[in-house]
Amino acid sequence: MMARVNRSRAATILLSMCVACAPSLLVRSAQVGDRQAVASLLDARLKAGDLSTNEVKKAARATLVFELGSAKNADLLSRLSEVATCGRLIVPFLDERKNKHDDVGARATAMLFELEKIEPREVRDWSNDNDARWRAIGSRGLVRQADSAARAKALGDPDAGVRLAAIAATQAAGEPSETTRLIEAARLDPEPLNRHHAVRALAQFPSTGAREATALRDLWEGADDSLRREIATAWAASPSLFAGGGRDQVVVLLATNGLSGPAISAAASITRTHAAHQNDKEIDQLAIATLERALSQGSRLDKIHALSSASLSEPSILQESVKKLVDDPDTEVRVAVLIQLAALPQERKTSVAALFAIAKDDGHALAHQVRAALARLGERDVIALL
Repeated sequence: MMARVNRSRAATILLSMCVACAPSLLVRSAQVGDRQAVASLLDARLKAGDLSTNEVKKAARATLVFELGSAKNADLLSRLSEVATCGRLIVPFLDERKNKHDDVGARATAMLFELEKIEPREVRDWSNDNDARWRAIGSRGLVRQADSAARAKALGDPDAGVRLAAIAATQAAGEPSETTRLIEAARLDPEPLNRHHAVRALAQFPSTGAREATALRDLWEGADDSLRREIATAWAASPSLFAGGGRDQVVVLLATNGLSGPAISAAASITRTHAAHQNDKEIDQLAIATLERALSQGSRLDKIHALSSASLSEPSILQESVKKLVDDPDTEVRVAVLIQLAALPQERKTSVAALFAIAKDDGHALAHQVRAALARLGERDVIALL
């Protein structure tokens, strides 16, 4: 026989459960869009040391949902673009909004696809939609071997967004016979962004080799500086392209091309893929020498390029070159230096303190960039500033 529970005791238990499940004052303030209250509560809770990561996520989600829910339809596209990196926090909102066949619905569906909340088979039928935004989403789903002809068709679509989606689908499908299509897209697509992505997609193919490395060399001759940066990165970053002739191209580039953007891109890529080339002392030395010249003799843009793209984990000699720029007269260079050094255990404390001084200055031109960098570094105290 089931034991009876005293009514008073049952009420107490139920009440405690409701209190435990009820949103905190911080989350409730976020739900109604009271930014001032959210900022004050975050600051107080951080100082008290009783703010959990889970509650921060709930407050962030509530803030995003309020902002999106109160935005006019015309503003929703730009709002969704702004919060693209926080998409996992608003999956329920996106899931509901995708059901309306308009521009916002297309953007919501695309975000869900990127988050892998929607499978290719669920979007594939839209590849022939009259609306280019939805046709682009459908083209992303063309990843089966049987979709080869449809991918080819999408690569020739009049809309640049559809062609970009087809490039991504070609990369995902990974059919060795379709690398030629990516080379042609890199050569002929009228949209620069698509040409860049075609080269990046080619670098992701494990089956590339001498033929593709040579094709990129031919493409190099007529390419502008930005596309050459992509090609140089592909030669250096892709093990198969590197082994298929990319190495020779990178050696020539680093040995003879001074401080060009493509040379810095290739050198930075070598530092990021150091483990794959760990027995190649020549390529490592050339990369280090190029980056050291960029940091010591390069223009402001050369320095920022090297700082934003190179890895300092190996070797330590490059770390010393970066440290010398900590007092550089250019603010953007100094910030890039501090962000790089903050990732090193021995430099973290000092660098993070300097970054917080900038982050707390609302009038500083780089305050937002620095706050984002501190968030990526996992510094909890930046939450109140965000």
